Parts: sequence; structure tokens; C-alpha cells
Amino acid sequence: MDRKMLIIANLHSGKRKIRNTLSVAVDKFCAAGYIPTVRTTQARNDAEKIVAEKSDDYELVVCCGGDGTLNETISGMMRSNKRVPIGYIPCGSTNDMANTLDLPRKVDKAAELIINGEPVDHDIGKFGDSRYFTYIASFGAFTRASYATSQRVKNVLGHAAYLLAGVKEAFRIRANHFKVTYDGQTVEGDFIFGSISNSTSFGGVLSFPESAVTLNDGVMELMLIRKPKNPFALFSTINALLRKKFDNKNLVFAHTGNVKFESDKELYWTIDGEQSDKIKEVVVDDVPCTVQIMRRKK
Repeated sequence: MDRKMLIIANLHSGKRKIRNTLSVAVDKFCAAGYIPTVRTTQARNDAEKIVAEKSDDYELVVCCGGDGTLNETISGMMRSNKRVPIGYIPCGSTNDMANTLDLPRKVDKAAELIINGEPVDHDIGKFGDSRYFTYIASFGAFTRASYATSQRVKNVLGHAAYLLAGVKEAFRIRANHFKVTYDGQTVEGDFIFGSISNSTSFGGVLSFPESAVTLNDGVMELMLIRKPKNPFALFSTINALLRKKFDNKNLVFAHTGNVKFESDKELYWTIDGEQSDKIKEVVVDDVPCTVQIMRRKK
């Protein structure tokens, strides 16, 4: 029986490879019995608006783009009346969520996974009252790397663009004073980085071991990096991050479903690679098992 599919395509993502290969995915979906409707994004938040208004009419929504487009697609699903499974064809520069979900980079292989895979529950982060994120909300060092690097540079350098921007950021570390409250605990101090995430990889710079992250367990991973007091402390902190061993005194690592961040001044955050408005205080919640994403069958 034919099944209706909505395809959201950001033709400007990454190196724009989806421009030349979208027809390959559409052909595979048609051969598998789907009736695809293709909508291309024309401006920021288009994917969110389309999914929020139209997803109820379809049995599967497929996102073709980068992590930002996936964020919009999932945010739109959160605002719709129905939870339709989401397939993801990663076409961005870094594709953090594709790394976490172990999705193929080739369009034809990603389409085949969507056809033959299974929908798996996935937690979503709620940032403040109305904004959602798929894999990370962060502040401080490295967080500007994704949106401060131009799309042209990302297209040319890909993953390296984020690394270069992140290294540049590390050489001019600035600490921000925060009070962070979670699970009845309060941590206060000067931090050069902070994040709440549901991913093993983010920004092309930092990552967590797979054993530390479960995508549908009702909690996310909190990471805070204190400002090192001297070069030796900075080196040991970086070494701990590279080894993915978070027992360093300058690191705070925890699993939590609710966390409150309070800073002494308004700051920009990065939410799934996009810059937020300046904020001083925010509560972040894990919304458990609220969307389904197509993954390989186990």
C-alpha cells in the first residue's frame, strides 16, 4: 500500500550535495511504496513551520540537511498534533547527530536505512519555555565555532572548519560566572564552557564515550569546564577531555533531566549549532521519548 511521505530538503546545507542527489533518494522511496512530497526550505525556520502545519497528513517525515535543519524538523514535530517518525539524510558540514545515530553519509544509503530501518524513541531537550534542541545547548569556548564560521568556509573545509574555529576560541578563553542547579545540587564558579546534551559528539570539537550516553533514558549529559588557573591545569583539563575521563577537578560531568543555569550577565548560547538570543537565566528539561527517529534495525 502506498504511504505518504513528506521530504524537507535544505539545498544549501553542507556542500550542497543534496541538490544533485535528492532525486536518488526520491526514486528509492517511490520504489519502496512511498508517495513523496518534496518541500525545499527558503528561509530560516521554514522546516519547522512546514512540519508543524503539514506532518499530520503524512506517515513519515524525511529531513535532508544538516543538524540545524534536523532541529527545525523536530521542533516542528513538537508543535504538531501527531508524532510522525522522522528519517534523517545528513547533508551538513559536521553532522553531529548523524555521528551519534550512526547514519550513513551517502544519500542512497541513508535513504535505504530509512526504508529498512525502525523508528526508535528519542529524548528532546527543552530550552526555556518554547525552544527545543536535538543534541546540545552550550555556552562559552567552542560554542561560537559553528555559527561564527561562514557557510562558504564550512563548505570548503567541512569538519576542519569547526576544529580551526574551536582552536582559535581556545586561545582566547573567557570565563563566565554561573550558578548551575541540578538534582538538588548547586555548582557555582567561573566556567569557560558549559553544555547540556544528548549526543556523543558536538561541534566537531568535544565528544563523550558511547557508554556514557543513552538517547532515550530521560536524562541528558551536563558538562562544565572551570577556568584553569595556570597552563599546567589547562593542559591536564584538555588531556582529560581527549581521554574522555572526566575525573579532573576542573570538570563537572553529570546525568540529569532538569538543570537551571544562572549567569551574572546575559550571554549567547548555541542551540544545535545556531546562536540564541542573549539570556541570563534558563531552565533546561529533558522531554523523554517524545519523537521517533529512523535507525538501523537491531
